[in-house]
Amino acid sequence: MNDYDLLALGYKSSNVKPDKQYAILPTVLQMVGDLEGKTVVDLGCGSGFFTLELAKAGAAAVCGVDNSHQQIKLARELSAHPAIEYRVGDIFTQHGGPVDVINAPFVPNYARTIPILKHFFSLIFDSINKDGKAIFVVDLPNGKCLKRFGAMKTLLGTPRDETKIQIELFNEEKSICTLFGVYFTPQTIEVLLKEVGFRSVCWQQPIVSSEGIERYGADFWRGYTEDPELGYIVAYK
Repeated sequence: MNDYDLLALGYKSSNVKPDKQYAILPTVLQMVGDLEGKTVVDLGCGSGFFTLELAKAGAAAVCGVDNSHQQIKLARELSAHPAIEYRVGDIFTQHGGPVDVINAPFVPNYARTIPILKHFFSLIFDSINKDGKAIFVVDLPNGKCLKRFGAMKTLLGTPRDETKIQIELFNEEKSICTLFGVYFTPQTIEVLLKEVGFRSVCWQQPIVSSEGIERYGADFWRGYTEDPELGYIVAYK
C-alpha cells in the first residue's frame, strides 16, 4: 500500500508536525503509563519516533519493529538508546514476546480487510503478558479540515469498513507526503479486540501538552482535542 523504503526520508519529517509532537506523543505516553522495568514492543516503529520516547520513559527493554529496511536504518542512526533493539519484520505475521506493552500507532489502518485486522489483534493479544496492554491510534476521518495540525484525511468512498483513506501530511502548511490507509469503524475495532480476548477496551480523549500550547497558543488548538479525527485506544489483557 505504501512503500516506506521510498518514503522513509520524507515520512521522517512528519515527526515535527504539531499534532504528532504535542498531542499524539503525549497522549500515547499518558496511555502507556509507568514503564519502569517493563518490556515494550513498538510496532510500525518507522524511524523510532515513539520507540525512543518509550525507552526514555524508563522501559527496561524496547523492541522497534518495522517492515521497511530504510526506516529501521534511520531508526538505528537517529533514535538509538541502550534499551532499544530495532529489527525488520512483518508486523502482521510476527510480534515476538511476551512483553508488558505493545504500542501500535496507526498500524490498524494498514490492515486491508477485517479478517486481517482481527488476525493482527490476535497476534498482539498472544504477544502480551497477563495483565499487559496494547496501545492503538487509529485514523477516523470525518471531513474536517485539520491541515494546520499536520494532516488532511479523506475517505475515498462511503464511511464503512475497508474504505480506503488518503492521508496527506503537512508541517506548517508544507506538504510532507501522501499515504493511503484503510478505514474501520470504531464499533468494528472494539468488537474485534474483544473477540480476540481483550477483557477491556477503553477509548481515551487526547491531550495537548503545555509545550504545544505555549508554542502555538490556545486558539490554535481550539476544538482539536474534541475531534482530532483520531481514535486513541487502550486494550487490556
